[in-house]
Amino acid sequence: MGEKPTSWVEQMCRHLAEVERETTEQLGELERGFFVNVANDCTDIGFAVSQAYPRKVNLVLHTGWGVFKEATWFQFLFVSGNYPLLLSRLRYVWEAVFRAYFVENYPFRNSPSSWVAPGRSAAKKLVWLEEHGRALDWNRCMEPVLRAVFPLADSEPEVREHYRRRWGELHKYVHASAYLAGRMVGKSALHLSDKFDRKWAKECVAIAREVFDLVWMAVLGHHPMAADRMHRLSGEYPVLKRVFEKMNES
Repeated sequence: MGEKPTSWVEQMCRHLAEVERETTEQLGELERGFFVNVANDCTDIGFAVSQAYPRKVNLVLHTGWGVFKEATWFQFLFVSGNYPLLLSRLRYVWEAVFRAYFVENYPFRNSPSSWVAPGRSAAKKLVWLEEHGRALDWNRCMEPVLRAVFPLADSEPEVREHYRRRWGELHKYVHASAYLAGRMVGKSALHLSDKFDRKWAKECVAIAREVFDLVWMAVLGHHPMAADRMHRLSGEYPVLKRVFEKMNES
């Protein structure tokens, strides 16, 4: 009998293991394990919400729990050198959690007066999101939620502008932009194969730190009693790190 054929997954992972090895050797501990920490934080936050709000089910919690699977795949994509797909999914997670917060807390100031509020059940809220999905852009959804969950963004125009630019930057990875096409044929030639790119890898972590800062603000902002049960987060998120440091000091 002949040898058992090697599966496609085994062949692919054998190649990607070399990319992971270089990623691990070239980056620091906090960078190479960042998305593992995100997955751990997702679990900690989810349990804190479940303990603080037993038997409470809402779209923010549901979407937040889904971040765990996303984060585990993010780690795989990251150590495999698939930075464009990782960045496009970061934008998806950001939008998914903010939309969940938006529908659970609707209406916001400046919400269209012609929009009827969503029903109370999760099913009706999903129908409402489907009906208004195309209109839930930066101005109507993302910025209002940003201002609701991050007080500094509400009071400081330059903070809002920073995240608006970040949102626009990630848009380049969602569609077939000229920017992405040009970058893919650069020095690392990532349009041909998965490789480690030091600059792109560090950029992914820097952007992800900001995105998950906002994602966790939204989840904890919708469940404030859960935030009181948290003492720290594993990931290095710029804003939340300082928030928890101050909480622990007091």
